[in-house]
Amino acid sequence: LTALVQLSICALRVSKNGARVAVEKAFVSLPITSEFMTSGAQAWSKLVPWSKEGEQSVKTALALVLKSSASFHPLLASLMAMLAKNDKYKELLASDTVAVGGAKGSGLRHILAMCQAPDVSLDALVALCNAMQGCEVHDMTHIIVDRLLDQIQDDRSPPAVRLYAIQVLRAMSANGDKMAEQLLLGSSSPSVYTDVAAPVAGVPATAGKDMAGKDMAQQRQYKAMIGTLRTLLLLKSPSFPAPLSAVEVG
Repeated sequence: LTALVQLSICALRVSKNGARVAVEKAFVSLPITSEFMTSGAQAWSKLVPWSKEGEQSVKTALALVLKSSASFHPLLASLMAMLAKNDKYKELLASDTVAVGGAKGSGLRHILAMCQAPDVSLDALVALCNAMQGCEVHDMTHIIVDRLLDQIQDDRSPPAVRLYAIQVLRAMSANGDKMAEQLLLGSSSPSVYTDVAAPVAGVPATAGKDMAGKDMAQQRQYKAMIGTLRTLLLLKSPSFPAPLSAVEVG
């Protein structure tokens, strides 16, 4: 089934549009064309640029796609990558309107599950990268970071998959210091960007000020370290492709 070059779901049609680009050359999903059947003219129209009728077709299709792993296919993962690259469709992937079983963000969870599956992981990782670009830290962030780190550290993961997972983390680190902090320390550590030290019982006020001063100095040093981490993640390395700002992402 993964060799199919065209799939139709409800009023959507997704077709392969060329060979896959070598992983060492570009961070892109499988090239596809995506269309929907218009209701009036009964003709095929492109999903991008966004249209209200196209969005309705996507909603209907996603309600089926997100129900099971039977939808784990390179063409559908590439469709997710294309949708996540468009601001309107990206919102739809994480909205309640396509949630399955009452779980908000089902689209993002489905993409993350695709990242762990053979045959679709490369396209799904591009989709995940597109979905996370420009996002702030949210409830799914720590799950995504943990899954990606596990994938990178797993010797059974193919080199291409591990490379793409690294590229996703590099893209996420560009979203800000708070996101880079999640990558460095994980979700279980308190954040210096949100946590405020509470008064300690039995400690004199003057001592509290001294402690606060030391804490502030440590936080400044810590934030500088986070900034350095972001810089290092975004630098070009001989072992990996160019930073995502300079490499084609699709």
